[in-house]
Amino acid sequence: MWTLSTTTKNYISEKEKKYSFQREHEQLRPLLPPCRERHNLSCLHLDEKKNLWMGTTSNGVYCLSDDKQLSQPITKGNIASIYEDSSKELWIGSWEEGLYRIRTNGTIDNFRHDPKNPNSICSDFVRSCCEDNLGNLWIGTFHGLNRYDKSTGQFQLYTANDNKPDGLTHSSIWCIVKDEQGTLWLGTYFGGVNYFNPEYEIYTRYKVGDTEKEGLSSPIVGRMTEDKDGNLWICTEGGGVNVYNRKTILIAGTAMKKAGTVSRTTTSRQSITTGQRKLCGSAHTWEA
Repeated sequence: MWTLSTTTKNYISEKEKKYSFQREHEQLRPLLPPCRERHNLSCLHLDEKKNLWMGTTSNGVYCLSDDKQLSQPITKGNIASIYEDSSKELWIGSWEEGLYRIRTNGTIDNFRHDPKNPNSICSDFVRSCCEDNLGNLWIGTFHGLNRYDKSTGQFQLYTANDNKPDGLTHSSIWCIVKDEQGTLWLGTYFGGVNYFNPEYEIYTRYKVGDTEKEGLSSPIVGRMTEDKDGNLWICTEGGGVNVYNRKTILIAGTAMKKAGTVSRTTTSRQSITTGQRKLCGSAHTWEA
């Protein structure tokens, strides 16, 4: 089941059915009429105009408008993430089709890796996107971290380097979160979490530890989010959910610790988001 929550309603995907639940009136309403084709949902995003964007595992992206018109702007690909930047453009990462950009006028750009161009995106496996306070777009891929400059149209690559112990812990980036201070948190496939200041390019590393005081429960980080209190929720593979509170600079687990610890749960989660909008769940089948 996939759920997406806003301040007024929840969007729910349950098997082949899609619903919206209005909390004020406590009404559950179907979003889509029954259709023939079966798809697996991978991610959801509700934009400022109330369009619901639905990423799938093989059929690209569908968009359900506020007046219930269904379109398919991207027709193929396994979609990893959908991100909306400050200019209301959508950045859509895929497993093999590179990075899609949907401009506000509906124009779609597809950025692909070009081995002959060092300023192209470094990989066609794009997992996540996040905009920093300077307007740069940071892109997590299978082969490294890219910074995209809209003014030049060029990508700059950052990778792990054994000769630079103060850099990235691993080149494979699964997720990127910007906190209230404008600093980026990078979740890696086997290097834990990197706390990254994009302006000065300074890294702080959070790796695996045997205890909650020593570090994370797993080096594989799939999703992260910051809650209203500034705690960082870290979803891992095989190590459950960790909660990091910077006031005491510790990591806590199954039992939530006092401020500044990282808490660990005993089960893993593919995604979690807190705040006004929440997204959680596993891969799910729907028909359209």
